[in-house]
Amino acid sequence: MMQLTSEVLGLLKNRDNMQTFEYIILTLADHTNSNKIEIESHCVCNIANTQYNTGATKCVLKFVKRAETLTCMSSLTRYSESEIISQLSADEWNTGALNASLSASNAIVAAAELIDGHS
Repeated sequence: MMQLTSEVLGLLKNRDNMQTFEYIILTLADHTNSNKIEIESHCVCNIANTQYNTGATKCVLKFVKRAETLTCMSSLTRYSESEIISQLSADEWNTGALNASLSASNAIVAAAELIDGHS
């Protein structure tokens, strides 16, 4: 029988505590202020400090993945990490802190920074 060392037990504990994240693209005009506040309360970033599209009409929000869909997010498409990176590579997302003329590859880097929490 294999004996679990404290190192292995620590790794297992860390694996169990790891959180998986999902992302939404929020079209601001489609939501009331109170609805935006409710959605934002479940996210790990806030609307004021996140990535916006070129028209500043949409933003990306990150939240801890849950088995159930929250009522306030039921009409929103949830994206995985790879899916949101793909979405953010579109020209409409080359804005904000980024220059509008950045290439799609730079948009992917910006998306990765958002995912890592370095927005």
